[in-house]
Amino acid sequence: HPTALVESLAMASIAMPLPTYTPNLPERIVSERLLSDAQLESLIYANTQWSLDLPGRFRQPENGITLVLDPEGQAYRKGFFLGDGTGAGKGRQNAACILDQWTRGSRRHIWVSKNQPLFEDAQRDWTALGGLPSDIIEISKWKIDQSILAPEGILFLPYATLRSARSDASRLDQIVEWAGPNFEGVIVFDEAHETVSYTHLRAH
Repeated sequence: HPTALVESLAMASIAMPLPTYTPNLPERIVSERLLSDAQLESLIYANTQWSLDLPGRFRQPENGITLVLDPEGQAYRKGFFLGDGTGAGKGRQNAACILDQWTRGSRRHIWVSKNQPLFEDAQRDWTALGGLPSDIIEISKWKIDQSILAPEGILFLPYATLRSARSDASRLDQIVEWAGPNFEGVIVFDEAHETVSYTHLRAH
């Protein structure tokens, strides 16, 4: 890594999953050192988690967002929280996780971030690994009541847009329709602490 990395005691106290995943990245990622060992490590841990399901089966209630245990429900995949600090290169790590799945044929992904200006940061991190700027598409290209026509790509949107809705349509429904019932892509919640801020504001 280009700078020294320090792990806090709290971070070190969390047991990581036994790494079992083998990345599928272009050879130049390693030969040109586009990702450091620490960044590659995060990629392996994240994909190891995604290959596992949460224990039990669940259903989504008609009201609310909390899942309810139900033997007849569905299995839900585990997630991975990347807690690296400023300067560790989280954007490039996010892009690497998407690229790994991209090379395996999964070509629909979702990148949610703090605000619209961070779209350029996402493009920068994606193209640094060899992706095309046009691979990342802004949801604002489509009105809230339109179907997203892009056959593939990384759909970018801010958290505020994710909450946008009107009586006959919502951005969330629009995204779910685009993702499709067999969605296998990566969903990045960049600057994830912002989800707490928006939830707090909405609650009040």
